[in-house]
Amino acid sequence: MGKVIFFYASIDLALLHLGFGILGCLTGSGVIAALIISLEEYDPRISPTLEFGLATVFLTLSYFSALIIYTI
Repeated sequence: MGKVIFFYASIDLALLHLGFGILGCLTGSGVIAALIISLEEYDPRISPTLEFGLATVFLTLSYFSALIIYTI
């Protein structure tokens, strides 16, 4: 599961760098937030609260960057 999520995250980041800004930000942010949330599978020391906080911060930053790209 983690490898599949990482594959889709790399595709979305490639879209972001190729200039498909909004598509890359909005789809990539969800996938990378899912990556952050799945960290607990690999390291049980990470608390679910920390994962949720990191994912929320990342999604917020990604949506703001998509908004900035859209307005430019």
